[in-house]
Amino acid sequence: MHDADGAQAAGTGCGRHHEIQQGDCVESLAIEHGQFWQTVWNHPDNRELRRRRENPNVLLPGEVLFLPGIRLKEMSGATELRHRFRRRAVPSHFEVRLLREDQPRAGEHFVLVVDGQLYSGETDADGRLRIPIPPSARKAELRVGQPGDVETYTLCPGYIIGRIQRQMEVIRMRENPSLSRINRRDFVATSSFFLLAARLGGASGMSQQATPRGPDLKEELTPAEMEIVRNSVMAGELGNFFGKGYSCAESGLAVALRYLKKPDDLVWFAGGFGGGLYQQDLCGFLTAGAMAVGLHAGTLPLERKAATQVCVRNVREYWQWWASEAPLHCAEIREGRTDLKVCHRLGRLACARLEEALRIA
Repeated sequence: MHDADGAQAAGTGCGRHHEIQQGDCVESLAIEHGQFWQTVWNHPDNRELRRRRENPNVLLPGEVLFLPGIRLKEMSGATELRHRFRRRAVPSHFEVRLLREDQPRAGEHFVLVVDGQLYSGETDADGRLRIPIPPSARKAELRVGQPGDVETYTLCPGYIIGRIQRQMEVIRMRENPSLSRINRRDFVATSSFFLLAARLGGASGMSQQATPRGPDLKEELTPAEMEIVRNSVMAGELGNFFGKGYSCAESGLAVALRYLKKPDDLVWFAGGFGGGLYQQDLCGFLTAGAMAVGLHAGTLPLERKAATQVCVRNVREYWQWWASEAPLHCAEIREGRTDLKVCHRLGRLACARLEEALRIA
């Protein structure tokens, strides 16, 4: 558990702010603090979070949830008599639908292991299974099939509660490893797609351009750059993410998702790309841009070949723009620096440039 400054909200009585960590959800946090999830989620201090999140159980690391204190309730009763009090149940369910080639996997035997507790049964006619589980569950493994032909899915904390709808798509994609079997408009920019785009950019010779060295990079926007940023929706959104619990890659993809009106939780596709893939390699704003371009191309009303051409062109142009502004690698950009000022400047410019690419088919 991590508390943001351990602060108590003014005018709300006792309570505290909790900084979301990977695997957290409203219900598990509420149970740990003796609350019903509705009490926590509907609290006035969580109004802004509710505005950003339609699903209370899809939260991103770095976001802050207010956990109100326990309210005492007094009940009158005669002395020297026994009184019975009933605690309201708090049901949670693991729910998932299994598909093969987009068809329901009906009557499939399954074993679900949640924090060491075993549940078994068969999927219904629609390929679904729904199992009551403790709200505080943290780990799960789903095994599907008969002995000798068992498929195993290890579900990370962020996916195990059945209330999180995206787990259904995870299972569907694992059941359909060939991307050609997935509707192109459902395709999102995976790391393999990004790496393909990166290779296309490198093949064009763009990474060979002369670029400013890390120590020579400016930390503040010039008046001309400020005007560019001021006219960009995405650049204006960046400050809501970068430096507030989101990496450079996550921040860049998050603002692109909002601009494209895509689900916020797709930001997880950038989870492994922050800090130059956490190896001080390719800058996260660069990789996030390639992901966003791929996602945009996949939603265009074009045949696959034409959409791919748009994607390749935009990735190359974005890469070329970046190479003219800064080194490609995080280690070179931040050479000799201990703060994020230069990253913030480049991030805002990158978002403005990327927004241009996403406006053009």
